[in-house]
Amino acid sequence: MKKLLPVLLAASLMIACSKKDNNPASPTPPSGLNPETVTAADIMGTWKATLDTAYVNQNGQLTATPGNVTAQNITYSYGQNGKGSTSFDGDMTYSVAGGIIYTTGSQGPYNFHILSISSKQMIVSQITAVDHFADILLVRQ
Repeated sequence: MKKLLPVLLAASLMIACSKKDNNPASPTPPSGLNPETVTAADIMGTWKATLDTAYVNQNGQLTATPGNVTAQNITYSYGQNGKGSTSFDGDMTYSVAGGIIYTTGSQGPYNFHILSISSKQMIVSQITAVDHFADILLVRQ
Protein backbone atom coordinates (compact mmCIF):
# COMPACT_ATOMS: atom_id res chain seq x y z
CA MET A 1 0.00 0.00 0.00
CA LYS A 2 2.87 2.36 0.84
CA LYS A 3 4.35 1.81 -2.62
CA LEU A 4 1.00 2.26 -4.34
CA LEU A 5 0.31 5.68 -2.80
CA PRO A 6 3.31 7.50 -4.38
CA VAL A 7 2.54 5.87 -7.75
CA LEU A 8 -1.09 7.03 -7.61
CA LEU A 9 0.01 10.53 -6.59
CA ALA A 10 2.48 10.73 -9.49
CA ALA A 11 -0.11 9.39 -11.94
CA SER A 12 -2.74 11.90 -10.79
CA LEU A 13 -0.25 14.76 -11.19
CA MET A 14 0.58 13.63 -14.74
CA ILE A 15 -3.09 13.43 -15.66
CA ALA A 16 -3.82 16.84 -14.13
CA CYS A 17 -0.91 18.43 -16.01
CA SER A 18 -1.80 16.84 -19.33
CA LYS A 19 -5.44 17.95 -19.40
CA LYS A 20 -6.25 20.52 -22.03
CA ASP A 21 -7.48 23.84 -20.74
CA ASN A 22 -11.10 24.08 -21.79
CA ASN A 23 -11.23 27.73 -20.64
CA PRO A 24 -8.45 29.52 -22.53
CA ALA A 25 -7.26 32.83 -21.16
CA SER A 26 -8.94 35.95 -22.47
CA PRO A 27 -7.21 37.45 -25.48
CA THR A 28 -4.79 40.26 -24.77
CA PRO A 29 -6.53 43.59 -25.31
CA PRO A 30 -5.09 45.81 -28.03
CA SER A 31 -2.50 48.33 -26.91
CA GLY A 32 -4.35 51.16 -28.63
CA LEU A 33 -7.10 53.28 -27.16
CA ASN A 34 -10.48 53.90 -28.72
CA PRO A 35 -10.32 57.37 -30.32
CA GLU A 36 -14.02 57.96 -29.58
CA THR A 37 -13.56 57.50 -25.82
CA VAL A 38 -10.18 59.17 -25.31
CA THR A 39 -10.07 61.60 -22.39
CA ALA A 40 -7.80 64.52 -21.51
CA ALA A 41 -5.91 62.19 -19.15
CA ASP A 42 -5.07 59.90 -22.09
CA ILE A 43 -3.37 62.66 -24.08
CA MET A 44 -1.74 64.52 -21.18
CA GLY A 45 1.94 65.13 -21.83
CA THR A 46 4.10 66.44 -24.65
CA TRP A 47 3.73 65.16 -28.22
CA LYS A 48 6.07 65.92 -31.12
CA ALA A 49 4.85 66.06 -34.70
CA THR A 50 7.08 63.71 -36.70
CA LEU A 51 5.31 63.31 -40.02
CA ASP A 52 2.47 65.01 -41.80
CA THR A 53 0.66 65.03 -45.11
CA ALA A 54 -1.37 67.95 -46.40
CA TYR A 55 -4.39 67.28 -48.59
CA VAL A 56 -6.03 69.77 -50.94
CA ASN A 57 -9.27 69.19 -52.84
CA GLN A 58 -9.15 71.17 -56.09
CA ASN A 59 -11.92 70.67 -58.63
CA GLY A 60 -12.82 67.30 -57.13
CA GLN A 61 -9.21 66.06 -57.23
CA LEU A 62 -7.57 65.25 -53.89
CA THR A 63 -3.81 65.83 -53.93
CA ALA A 64 -1.47 64.85 -51.12
CA THR A 65 1.74 66.69 -50.32
CA PRO A 66 4.25 65.55 -47.66
CA GLY A 67 4.69 68.27 -45.04
CA ASN A 68 7.73 69.43 -43.13
CA VAL A 69 6.70 69.38 -39.47
CA THR A 70 9.87 67.52 -38.51
CA ALA A 71 11.98 70.45 -39.72
CA GLN A 72 9.70 72.87 -37.85
CA ASN A 73 10.11 70.98 -34.54
CA ILE A 74 6.41 71.32 -33.65
CA THR A 75 5.28 70.11 -30.23
CA TYR A 76 1.94 70.05 -28.44
CA SER A 77 1.86 69.95 -24.63
CA TYR A 78 -1.38 68.99 -22.93
CA GLY A 79 -1.37 69.78 -19.21
CA GLN A 80 -3.87 69.61 -16.39
CA ASN A 81 -7.17 71.46 -16.18
CA GLY A 82 -7.42 71.99 -19.94
CA LYS A 83 -4.28 74.13 -20.16
CA GLY A 84 -1.46 73.47 -22.58
CA SER A 85 0.87 75.00 -25.13
CA THR A 86 2.26 74.53 -28.60
CA SER A 87 5.68 75.39 -29.96
CA PHE A 88 4.11 77.62 -32.62
CA ASP A 89 1.13 79.19 -30.80
CA GLY A 90 2.21 79.50 -27.17
CA ASP A 91 -0.40 78.99 -24.47
CA MET A 92 -3.67 77.30 -25.34
CA THR A 93 -6.69 75.72 -23.74
CA TYR A 94 -8.05 72.35 -24.80
CA SER A 95 -10.74 69.79 -24.20
CA VAL A 96 -11.36 66.29 -25.54
CA ALA A 97 -14.74 64.87 -26.49
CA GLY A 98 -16.05 62.36 -29.01
CA GLY A 99 -12.66 61.69 -30.57
CA ILE A 100 -11.79 65.36 -31.13
CA ILE A 101 -9.22 67.54 -29.37
CA TYR A 102 -10.65 71.06 -29.29
CA THR A 103 -7.96 73.72 -28.84
CA THR A 104 -7.94 77.50 -28.67
CA GLY A 105 -4.76 79.55 -28.82
CA SER A 106 -3.63 82.98 -29.97
CA GLN A 107 -4.08 81.94 -33.62
CA GLY A 108 -7.68 80.94 -33.00
CA PRO A 109 -9.41 77.60 -32.53
CA TYR A 110 -8.10 74.49 -34.22
CA ASN A 111 -9.41 70.98 -33.77
CA PHE A 112 -7.79 67.59 -34.22
CA HIS A 113 -9.84 64.50 -35.07
CA ILE A 114 -8.12 61.53 -33.44
CA LEU A 115 -7.78 58.78 -36.05
CA SER A 116 -5.62 56.40 -33.98
CA ILE A 117 -4.02 56.57 -30.54
CA SER A 118 -1.85 54.44 -28.27
CA SER A 119 0.17 55.34 -25.19
CA LYS A 120 3.13 56.29 -27.43
CA GLN A 121 1.72 57.78 -30.62
CA MET A 122 -1.34 59.43 -32.05
CA ILE A 123 -2.50 60.12 -35.60
CA VAL A 124 -4.75 63.13 -35.94
CA SER A 125 -6.44 64.92 -38.82
CA GLN A 126 -6.72 68.69 -38.76
CA ILE A 127 -9.19 70.44 -41.02
CA THR A 128 -7.61 73.78 -41.87
CA ALA A 129 -10.16 74.98 -44.43
CA VAL A 130 -13.17 73.67 -46.34
CA ASP A 131 -10.94 72.08 -48.97
CA HIS A 132 -7.72 71.58 -46.95
CA PHE A 133 -6.79 69.14 -44.20
CA ALA A 134 -3.66 67.50 -42.81
CA ASP A 135 -2.92 64.18 -41.14
CA ILE A 136 -0.22 64.38 -38.47
CA LEU A 137 1.68 61.64 -36.64
CA LEU A 138 2.44 62.70 -33.07
CA VAL A 139 4.91 60.81 -30.87
CA ARG A 140 4.81 61.12 -27.07
CA GLN A 141 8.00 62.63 -25.70
